[in-house]
Amino acid sequence: MAEAKGKRGCLGRFVMYIAIFLVLSAAVTMIAYRRVGRAEGFKRWLVNQTLSSIEKKILQDIKNMPKEEPYGVSEDEIKNTFQQIEDANSADNINQVQLYQVLETYQEAFRNSTPAANDIQTFLEQLRSTIELSPE
Repeated sequence: MAEAKGKRGCLGRFVMYIAIFLVLSAAVTMIAYRRVGRAEGFKRWLVNQTLSSIEKKILQDIKNMPKEEPYGVSEDEIKNTFQQIEDANSADNINQVQLYQVLETYQEAFRNSTPAANDIQTFLEQLRSTIELSPE
């Protein structure tokens, strides 16, 4: 009889700990969601993370290229373009629909392959075209 009470008590404590964990997780998630800026802020954050990932991959590809085959695009140009896009995204001066299309097209085309120099140049031009000039 004592064993049954001990097991029931153990199960009750386990359920209580799970409930506390879920409540705390929900609270932390809500705080983070509000801090990021709700849905719009989350979209901007997600785009910036995607841009950072693509930038790192392109820069890594440049470093791995044989010296006999120059990539044709400088690291500075790549870094500057990605910085411009991230700044415009953070300032909400970007056409997000067009940016999503550009990113999706690039990721589908080069998921398992390395882009050529002209592909990178075209991609950077497409990225720059997503920036909207703010009215002054």
